[in-house]
Amino acid sequence: MFHVEHEVTSPVARNDDGGVDGVRHCEDCEERSRTKQSELLGEVASPVARNDASSACRPPRNDEIVNELYIMNKGGYVYIMTNRAGTVLYTGVTSTIANRVCEHRTKAHPDGFTARYNCTKLVYYKKFATIEEAIAEEKRIKGGSRQRKIDLIQSINPAWQDLFAEVQRLGVG
Repeated sequence: MFHVEHEVTSPVARNDDGGVDGVRHCEDCEERSRTKQSELLGEVASPVARNDASSACRPPRNDEIVNELYIMNKGGYVYIMTNRAGTVLYTGVTSTIANRVCEHRTKAHPDGFTARYNCTKLVYYKKFATIEEAIAEEKRIKGGSRQRKIDLIQSINPAWQDLFAEVQRLGVG
């Protein structure tokens, strides 16, 4: 989402004003940079022309920044889905568990793993303070054996009941 530097032509080093030396941008970015510097110095700024080719190379809008910070700060969930027989396990991560489980149940992604193997039953979920923590836990779980996943599920849900109703009732994620 945020602007990404296009090309580093030399080792990255901070210059006197805190900027990054050795980074080249498209003409639109360079013009915006000059415009911003002019505004900061109190000079008259020239308008910046926009074109489709440079739309991916633009600074983030305020609403994009707020949305990105909101997602990072609202946390995340690790969850495990299974099929009716409990023979298939799928581990995932999301910031909105209720929406994501609905996608699995309705097969919103028909070519996806959960759609192919009919994983519609939520048997495990855990909330984390940040999405990064949730992603790390997902990787840890995925790296473990099937038996470790089964033990994890049984530690909070020994009957392997569908927890989706609980998620909806509690208004989680």
